[in-house]
Amino acid sequence: MFIHKHMSWIRRWKDDVQKHAHWAFYSEVASFIVSVVAGDWS
Repeated sequence: MFIHKHMSWIRRWKDDVQKHAHWAFYSEVASFIVSVVAGDWS
C-alpha cells in the first residue's frame, strides 16, 4: 500500500515536471519573439 502511494506520487511529480518544462519552453519562445519584434520596431 505504501509503495503504491509512493509510485502514484512519483508519477504525479513527473507529470508536474513535464508540465513545467512545457511552460518553460513556451515562455522562452515567447520572450524570444517579443525581443525580435521589439528589435524590429526600434
